[in-house]
Amino acid sequence: MENLGLPVEVLNNFREFNRSVRILMDNYQLLKGHEGEYVAIGKGKILGFSDKRRSLLQKYGDAEGLLIEFITPSNIPWIL
Repeated sequence: MENLGLPVEVLNNFREFNRSVRILMDNYQLLKGHEGEYVAIGKGKILGFSDKRRSLLQKYGDAEGLLIEFITPSNIPWIL
């Protein structure tokens, strides 16, 4: 992969974030048990759940590649 002039730590953080996204996608059916909550993923694993995004950010904000995602309830109507 070409460096593109980005610092190594930035590239590593992008890689870790990509890893977190893959963990989210691979475990989404399991995470559906936490509908209506936020999930924090980082450091290669699911870190925790909360009904408040801010609390996860405060607790895990230093985790490399941190992803905080809302698990959307399946009964919410979408307007497109």
